[in-house]
Amino acid sequence: MAPDYGRGRVGPDGRVGGIHRPENERAGINEPQESPYYGYLAALFVTDLKMSIDFYENKVGFAYDKGDDWTAGFVVGSDLLLLVSVDVANDVLGPGELRLDVAPPVRQMLLAPVDDVDRAYEEMRSKGVEFIRPPEDRSWGHRCAYFRDPDGNVWELHKPLPEN
Repeated sequence: MAPDYGRGRVGPDGRVGGIHRPENERAGINEPQESPYYGYLAALFVTDLKMSIDFYENKVGFAYDKGDDWTAGFVVGSDLLLLVSVDVANDVLGPGELRLDVAPPVRQMLLAPVDDVDRAYEEMRSKGVEFIRPPEDRSWGHRCAYFRDPDGNVWELHKPLPEN
């Protein structure tokens, strides 16, 4: 289980995490807003936070944890998937680092273990998730299926094959 660095607690770097929000910068506030560390799986920049929340909660089935106008967290195992609105990307990465005008090639994918790949595939497809590849047994000993989220991030659902 991931360490609990809840609200007001100190993270592994000796600080309480934080993110500068655009509305604070416009108001002249330079203090970071508290953003506790949970052991994040990944942080994904999303173009439409509300649509992405709906996708991950109602189509993929991840458990919504908490969020605000700029972020949303979903429990994935003992970690948290953090969705971050592109509105704060320049603050996080620096101006010009996030390119929304270019369709990126797949350079990474996120992996999620499931109890039953075929059942998850059928359930998610029935809710409108478009898969790149249907469930299939792979040579490395896993049954896998692949889909994209609304922003093009690729996910693998997988489960180890039973040993013969």
